[in-house]
Amino acid sequence: MPVHEVEDRLTRSISKLRPVIAKAVNKCMEGIAIEVGQKLGKEMGTLFALMFDGWSHAGIHYVALSAVNETDDKLRVPPLGLSPLEDDSQTADARIKLFGNILDVYHKTNDMVDNLMVELRHENNHAELKKHTELVPVKRNVTRWSSTFTMVQRYIRIRAEFEKVDAVEEMVPTGGKHRKLVALFEHL
Repeated sequence: MPVHEVEDRLTRSISKLRPVIAKAVNKCMEGIAIEVGQKLGKEMGTLFALMFDGWSHAGIHYVALSAVNETDDKLRVPPLGLSPLEDDSQTADARIKLFGNILDVYHKTNDMVDNLMVELRHENNHAELKKHTELVPVKRNVTRWSSTFTMVQRYIRIRAEFEKVDAVEEMVPTGGKHRKLVALFEHL
């Protein structure tokens, strides 16, 4: 039932539930989403895999996203989302776009490090960094996973020196994001 139906007179007349406004329903839904997200985050931990499962029903192709992790020596597969593919397209491009939308959250951290590396390769910043270390920043090549690995590896090795370059000081990832990058690197 659409959320606006809770304020409809006809709907209220046939319901035995107490009246409620749409704003209250939306607030409760937001609270539930936050609570479920926190519980899933705690349950899954930092190491998990994503599993995509697709099927068709009534002419519409759906894709489910689940997390796969092991907790207390038990395999857990909590569902994270369910979405029909856009325009009922089952092409690889449609799937990649769907997966890209879901994974955008994780790519932001890699993009942030990539932007930092690009800035550090500019002539003035590179000269300043060279005063503190012999290692040079490594840029990511989006078509090669190994370049992302190398970029993160180099970032971890010379992070302390980045902070000495005033021009990029604000671009250096914060403690929490840095720990996530280190955990990701150790997992790889």
